[in-house]
Amino acid sequence: MAYDEGGASAVFNSPECQLWDFFTAIKNGTDNCLIATHQGRRKYQEDRMTCYPRVTVPVLGEDGVEEASVGIAAVFDGHGGKEASEMASQKFFDYFLLHVVFNTYKNLFSHC
Repeated sequence: MAYDEGGASAVFNSPECQLWDFFTAIKNGTDNCLIATHQGRRKYQEDRMTCYPRVTVPVLGEDGVEEASVGIAAVFDGHGGKEASEMASQKFFDYFLLHVVFNTYKNLFSHC
C-alpha cells in the first residue's frame, strides 16, 4: 500500500489519487468560522488560516468504522514570507483527511 511505503506524499503521487474526492467529507451547512488577524510590522499579511467547521471523518468504533463530525481550524505562520503558509493552508485539509482515513482503516485491519 502506498501509504505504508511513503505516507501521504506517496498516496498523493499515486495514479489512484486523482479519482478520490477528499472534499466529500465536508458537509454543506451554514456554519461559519470567525477569524481575526493582526498584520504587525510587515507590509502585507503573511499568515494564512483555514477552517472547516463541520467535517465527517471515519473513526474506529466498537463495531468497526463509524463516522464522527469534527471541526478543524489551523493557523499557518508566514515565517518572513507568505509562500510556506500559503502552501500549507492549501494542502492541510487533504493531508489531514488522508492520514485520518488511512490510519482508521489500517487500525481496523490490524484488529482482524
